[in-house]
Amino acid sequence: MSSASAPSMRSSGSGGFTWEEASRGGNVSVVLYMKGDEKAWRHAVRPSIDMYVIPPRLDTFASEILVGVSPRPGKRIPFHVSLDDFRLTDSQTVSAAESVAVYDSETGLTYSQNLALYKADGRGIAFRVAISSDVSSNSAYDAVVQVIVPNDVGWSALAWGGSMTKNPLMVFWRGSNNQPVISSRWANAHSTPQSYTGATYTLFKTGTKSNSTHWQFTALCTGCTSWSADGGAVRYVQPSGGNRLAFAYSPTKPSNPSSPTSAITVHDVHAYWNHDFNTARNTNFEAAVQKLLGNKKFKA
Repeated sequence: MSSASAPSMRSSGSGGFTWEEASRGGNVSVVLYMKGDEKAWRHAVRPSIDMYVIPPRLDTFASEILVGVSPRPGKRIPFHVSLDDFRLTDSQTVSAAESVAVYDSETGLTYSQNLALYKADGRGIAFRVAISSDVSSNSAYDAVVQVIVPNDVGWSALAWGGSMTKNPLMVFWRGSNNQPVISSRWANAHSTPQSYTGATYTLFKTGTKSNSTHWQFTALCTGCTSWSADGGAVRYVQPSGGNRLAFAYSPTKPSNPSSPTSAITVHDVHAYWNHDFNTARNTNFEAAVQKLLGNKKFKA
């Protein structure tokens, strides 16, 4: 374990161990896997202690899960930990699962999807991204984003640069007429994000719907995959490989849900993940987007 000050373990008195975090900082290597299924684990290296689980449901774990701490490569020490030791707190969440490819017959696009959990019972928001296969590295390009949201979400956001500050934010919620509201925003500090004109979202009628438990929207974003902060170098979301994305969640609806510039509360949960853009590439992207736009011409 390459950490200046490692967490310690202490006996639980029942043949296992509980986690005791002596300090935060350093690189802590943690393996978590479902009890009885050693294949369902993910290895994560973080600058602080976070919880990562595959498959992304905690209610199947009953009262405890198996955890392994890797003090050096190739060695895992399993021990039991109560879920109470990993209860969610402010600005904490369980990680999204690995990216998976999802084909949506309605929109005719294949998306790379990550499920970002915001509740320990397995509730999460599915973030899907589709792009063109013709895009080159270090270039700006349009992307189609499709999001599936449980009805209990007040508002949520996707950070295209993987952090709250100095990158395009797609903030969204369900409006007073039950229609999706997408608000393009930017934050220079850890304060309420303000409107951002550098990225625009075009909501598609196709791929936007709701039922008794979830609602979904599909939109074209222009300006989400490149930006510059404080006059610095242009940053890009690369069209291949992995890109760090992030999300935030709040159970509280905006004060004026019908307005895209409405004030929003501080988020309760946030997390980030490595989103696979290789599986997001579509050879028919331009044709599919043009069909979704209808009479409005798409300029790729």
